[in-house]
Amino acid sequence: MMVASDSKRHPASYRDPCGFVFRHSGIIYRAVLPAGLEGYELLMQSGLYAQLHQQGRIIGHEALSGNELMPGAPQILKPQQLPFWSYPYEWSFHQLQVAALHTLGLVRSGLEFGLMLKDANANNIQFLGSRPILIDSLSFERYEDGKPWLAFRQFCEHFLYPLLLFQRFPELSPAFLMAYPDGISARLTASMLPWKCRLSWNHQLYVFLAAALSKKTGTSQKVIRISKGKILQNVAQLEGFIKSLKPRSQKAVWSNYYQESILSAGYLESKRQAVEQILSELKPERVVDAGCNTGNFSFLASEYAQEVIAFDADAASVDLLFQELRLSKSERIQVLVAGLTNPTPALGWALAERSSLPERLQGNLVLALALIHHLAIGSNVPLPYLPELFFGMTQQWLLIEFVPKQDPKTQLLLQAREDIFPDYNLEAFEAAFAKHFQIEKKMLLPHSERVLYLMKRY
Repeated sequence: MMVASDSKRHPASYRDPCGFVFRHSGIIYRAVLPAGLEGYELLMQSGLYAQLHQQGRIIGHEALSGNELMPGAPQILKPQQLPFWSYPYEWSFHQLQVAALHTLGLVRSGLEFGLMLKDANANNIQFLGSRPILIDSLSFERYEDGKPWLAFRQFCEHFLYPLLLFQRFPELSPAFLMAYPDGISARLTASMLPWKCRLSWNHQLYVFLAAALSKKTGTSQKVIRISKGKILQNVAQLEGFIKSLKPRSQKAVWSNYYQESILSAGYLESKRQAVEQILSELKPERVVDAGCNTGNFSFLASEYAQEVIAFDADAASVDLLFQELRLSKSERIQVLVAGLTNPTPALGWALAERSSLPERLQGNLVLALALIHHLAIGSNVPLPYLPELFFGMTQQWLLIEFVPKQDPKTQLLLQAREDIFPDYNLEAFEAAFAKHFQIEKKMLLPHSERVLYLMKRY
């Protein structure tokens, strides 16, 4: 029986009988309970942990001697502290695809050491840059000959079925997954896919057959024995199927913003130089790039900051950024699909299981470049509301670009609507932000009428 109360558990870690995560003095720890001790010891003694950790595929941890933090737990682990936490409903298509392939790779590696991955929950995967990493050290158990992979259905519901829907319907937001925290069922997937998908063997096997079987209730379930070779064969087939999935062509809304549609090459270069100068002077530890687009300035910020959190509401733009990260292998930039006008809310049990985006966003410097007109005019957010928004995101600095109404991009937003924004001007912008920030620098960007401000939070 645990001596410590459950109140010490992290709100997201209450379901697993094998262990839980808790916080002490700002540090995250994992308590291994008696039910999880055998699996943990097998992981460590088999050599699987050593291999996965060396390859960067599982979170590293330190096993603490003694147990003063959580009496009653046989083992306490101090895992590597992750800089930022994201959720599957904030991932782009290729992020989810990479996480799925990573999970299948863990199944194969586990079997090589006589262990089976018993938990295929997508929330057990996090990203360091573009590198996926398993964060649950209690996800393995001893493999029993002939026993099927019991987490197969969970894998399909958390990875395969969402990927099939996002591939077929690219306009479907990742936020769709918030409505299905335990995964998307085969029956729902089958109901949404077009009839012609039935002509695909993989779709028939993994979706339509699974959906048909799920309708059969009240029948006795036979104990199915499956050899290790068959499990590995299924894993290989799933890997091939998932690798073949490519989202239908959908152009990112502002993907060419810094290419052919930008005001001029001179504007972009002058802006880049101004931003780089400020970054080199401030050398912020964490930068939040709000409305990052395809990451031009996220990469620049990563040259001076230890960590960059880059997010945009346009999933296609974030997907392009993630694919660029895969090529660069940078681990300083964390990307996610999210917007400021409708940020990821707190979800789960007692609205504390998964934290909201505003709770997780705290930067030493916030970048808000070519963003203000989208919020104020594109989304009708009153100008006085914006300073408070950014005040809550930054611990000190805000680098924000004012895009005037006469700017071609602002005019583009006004083409199909009435101009109901008489107070959207430079004077009103400065007056609104002066309530929360001190203007440190004001720079007119050449080849445009845009103004770049460096502001310091009061």
